[in-house]
Amino acid sequence: MKATPSAIPLKQQGTADAEKNASLASPQQSDKVEVTALPPEIAVKQIKDSMDRTIWRCTIILTFVGAVGTGVAVWTLFAIKDQAEALHKHSEELSKLAAAAKDNAAAAKATSDDLVKSERAWVVAGIKFEGPLVAQEDRQELLQMWVAFTLTNVGKSPAIVETAKLRFHTVNSLDRLPKEPVFDNAESPELVDGLLLGPNDEFGIGKRFEGPALLRSDIIAIHAGQLRLCAYGLVTYRDTFEKRRETRFCYVWYNPLGVDPLPEGFRKGGPLGYNKAS
Repeated sequence: MKATPSAIPLKQQGTADAEKNASLASPQQSDKVEVTALPPEIAVKQIKDSMDRTIWRCTIILTFVGAVGTGVAVWTLFAIKDQAEALHKHSEELSKLAAAAKDNAAAAKATSDDLVKSERAWVVAGIKFEGPLVAQEDRQELLQMWVAFTLTNVGKSPAIVETAKLRFHTVNSLDRLPKEPVFDNAESPELVDGLLLGPNDEFGIGKRFEGPALLRSDIIAIHAGQLRLCAYGLVTYRDTFEKRRETRFCYVWYNPLGVDPLPEGFRKGGPLGYNKAS
């Protein structure tokens, strides 16, 4: 005989339904979480592989670019080094060429100066005096003593004389003369200005004694060396190279002593500043 399902008591069934409805109405009141189903698997593997390949490619490209840049930088440094060495050698060569050019210029200038010196005009001065010394007491007329200077061009080209200043006087001692000649009161003769002296040409200029004529006591002092008779001058001229030249000259009366064979008369002397030529 078949078994028949037993009937659930109505009271129990109503209680179960009430509990079920209560649980559905307020899920926050339950502490249990039930997982009924999982979502399907997300397809991220393919995207991740694509990003990895992109990063890998970029890394390779950047590494290659960095290696190329480093190589270019190293090559540039070596090129700069080679260029610097070449410039240094070029600078040394230029320095050598400059030194050689300087030496050549100095040699050329020296040659030119030597040529100018050999071909230029040279004006020298001489003196003429008809002695011996005569005292005023030995002459009835007023005695005027003169000395003659001769200007001679001993160079190979003409000279144009500009000025000629002369002095003729006595001084107690040559040490009393200034170191450089003074021509404050000496006037250049008018005939000298613009005078043309060709090679070996000679021109004479006279200069009168400054002051009264010599007395017998003056001549005795000159012979004793206590008074010196001086005649000196300065001549300026231009040569054919348009350069201004100057000649200074000085003559002092000389008294022979003892067995000196040279006669008395004027000889070159005086301070160094009185005997120069340029």
